[in-house]
Amino acid sequence: MISLQCHSGGVLMKKFILISMAIILQGGQAFADLPPNDLYLLDGKHRRPPQIDEETFNQIIDKIEAIYAPVVQKHSAQLEIVRNWTDPTVNAYAEQTGNTWKVSMFGGLARHPVVTPDGFAMVVCHELGHHLGGYPFYSGMSWAAAEGAADYFATQTCAKRIWANDLEENASFEDKVHPTVKAKCDEAYASQRQRQLCYRTAMAGYSLGNLLGILGGTQVSFEAEDRHIVTQTKESHPAAQCRLDTYVSGGICGRMIPDSIIPGKIGDGSSNDKNAELQAGVFSCMNADMRAFGARPACWFGEQRSPIVGLQKWDWIEVVGNGNGIPEPAEILSFSGSLSNASSEGFAGLNASLTSSSAEIIILKNTSKLSELPAYGTSDLDSQFVIYIKDVAYCGSPFDLQLQLKSKDRLGKVDFFNQIGTHEESWREELEVQKHIPDKGKGRVIEAFFVDRAFSPIALNIELKIQHRYISDLRYYLITPAGDKLPISVQADKLESEDQTPTFLISAHHFFEPHMGSVGLWGIMIEDTYTSDEGNLQSWSAVFDEAICEAN
Repeated sequence: MISLQCHSGGVLMKKFILISMAIILQGGQAFADLPPNDLYLLDGKHRRPPQIDEETFNQIIDKIEAIYAPVVQKHSAQLEIVRNWTDPTVNAYAEQTGNTWKVSMFGGLARHPVVTPDGFAMVVCHELGHHLGGYPFYSGMSWAAAEGAADYFATQTCAKRIWANDLEENASFEDKVHPTVKAKCDEAYASQRQRQLCYRTAMAGYSLGNLLGILGGTQVSFEAEDRHIVTQTKESHPAAQCRLDTYVSGGICGRMIPDSIIPGKIGDGSSNDKNAELQAGVFSCMNADMRAFGARPACWFGEQRSPIVGLQKWDWIEVVGNGNGIPEPAEILSFSGSLSNASSEGFAGLNASLTSSSAEIIILKNTSKLSELPAYGTSDLDSQFVIYIKDVAYCGSPFDLQLQLKSKDRLGKVDFFNQIGTHEESWREELEVQKHIPDKGKGRVIEAFFVDRAFSPIALNIELKIQHRYISDLRYYLITPAGDKLPISVQADKLESEDQTPTFLISAHHFFEPHMGSVGLWGIMIEDTYTSDEGNLQSWSAVFDEAICEAN
């Protein structure tokens, strides 16, 4: 709960747990595997003994260093792995200073009782991933892969390289692997050797997931899945379950990054544009390329490219309803559509299945087929899907549907969204301002506005015009009349400007929980999460929608 000052210049003070870390060191910037923590205070005091001693600590690093020092040399640099066995720090860091690419490892991490030898190896791989993993990068950085990208590299490329010849050890995981992961690995690979390596990789990721869960006060599980979907790639540390999902996805992706390539790296700089994503897709798994099995999870990765196979059109037919063609409570609807293929590769024998994570939706018929989808062509699904919208469904709430397309060796997903009923604009507020956005730790920007008409808001559309050097450093929140602080997922589009500091149009579409009230003082909060840069809020607008449903 947060109290909101009526004047728009008020500052709210609250202590938050940091979710990312970048420490400025002499000569460069270092990136940590774990969020900031005080676990070093427990070093040597755990009830359970560590699984790694100093000899094992050095053996693991020796093996990885022998494999990756020549790889780094291919990029005209030298690899330096600093071994801080006596240091109680429970973390690890990557840093570049000139042509020296450094990884710092600590005994405090290795001695933590939940960290297995393989889990520790994956931390080394994660730090190497900052150097070699490539797209997506930290915005404004010339070299550092984002946290999720480093996690993905650890299992998608590094683990497969360092354990490729450990046949006996890999085989031992036949009896250790969780059945959920075993099924995924068995589906991804035909070779038993590849499957066993996949088992081992996933269990190494679970060791780290456990540690991350301890830090965040949560539990991770192979049977769970982080179902959050970001609209823009999260560069800092994802949540613990999301990171476990990433380790598993990297392991089941049947592709690897070649030693001589860092996807998205251009000379001494880096790129996060669609061309960088296209290059990364050549050496990894992405939904856009009909390789969703083993793709980077959507809980942190916002894919920019549209899938090569998409839903060209769809039609709702009310089997039971009022006949207005709009999905509404207590209705049964059939759904049919046609798929388009934007690639030079044709697909045959596609099996289509429909799922939904929305509690208001029951899918009554969930399968269909597509005998052939020609290159650059379209084809109709051979039968209809059928869904039921529960009679208790809240008018105006969104619902999602996912069409999964599977052939012998390919998997694609087409996500599309709809709403129950229709939306109608109910209230609007907009203002031209020139308000300073302070650096991290120096305050926040809050724009407050009062709604004096009672209605049931379903969604809020927000637009902000912001001038800022590192737009991805900013976080956005909606403050409700009850004092709740709700995170807002946004999309940032760069505007044409002659100023040296770029200007962005920030847009968000935020859906409310059912029965949210409208009357009272609202606020839009903006805060910076990194130091050394400031900006300006130039204008903002807020538009509330309410829902309309006809009776059946």
